[in-house]
Amino acid sequence: AHQQQLAHWLRLLAAKGVEELVLVNRPWPIDMPLPGTILNIATLTRLFIGVWKFPDTTGLPRRGCGGRGALFPHLRELVVCCVSMENRDMDFLLTGSPVLETLGIQGYKKGALCLRLVGHCLQCVQICLSVVETIAVVEAPLLERLILWEPLDGSCIRLKIGHAPKLRILGYLEPGIYTLEMRNTVINVNT
Repeated sequence: AHQQQLAHWLRLLAAKGVEELVLVNRPWPIDMPLPGTILNIATLTRLFIGVWKFPDTTGLPRRGCGGRGALFPHLRELVVCCVSMENRDMDFLLTGSPVLETLGIQGYKKGALCLRLVGHCLQCVQICLSVVETIAVVEAPLLERLILWEPLDGSCIRLKIGHAPKLRILGYLEPGIYTLEMRNTVINVNT
C-alpha cells in the first residue's frame, strides 16, 4: 500500500549517500515488490534485504566488474533473506558488486538456486534453508569459507569448486545430498 513512499525513501537514502541499509518487509506477504530504486543506492557497503520480491533485472544494462560502472561499487556485505528472485537477478547483483566480501542467502525458494561465484574479494559465503540446484565456485581466489546448511528440498546439490586456493572451511556436507566436484575429482552421491 505504500510503494510510492518506499520508492521515495529509497531515492532520499541514495541522495544522502547511505552506506548501510537493512530493509525488511513486515508483516507478510513475502511477494511484496521491492522498488527498483534500491538499485540506485551506489554508496552501499552493507545491504540486508528480507521478505521481498526482488525487482526484475531483465532488460537492465549489465554492468561490468570494473568498479566505476558497477551497480554497487562499494558493497562488501550482502544478505538476502526470504527474497523471491530469479537466478538472473542474483547474477545481476553479484556481477554488479565487485568488492563483495561476504554473501549470505537464507530462505531462497524461487525455483532452485543456481549460483555462480566469481569474485576477487569474496571471502565468505553462507547459504542456508534454501532450495539449491548448483553452486559453482568459478573464480574466488580469497574465498575461505563456504557454509551450506539445511537445504530445503532434499534433492541432490551439485557443488563444483574451481579456483578457490584459500578455501579452508567447506560444510556442512551431508551424505547423499551433495555431488562434490573439485577440479578433475568428482565425489558422487552415495560415495
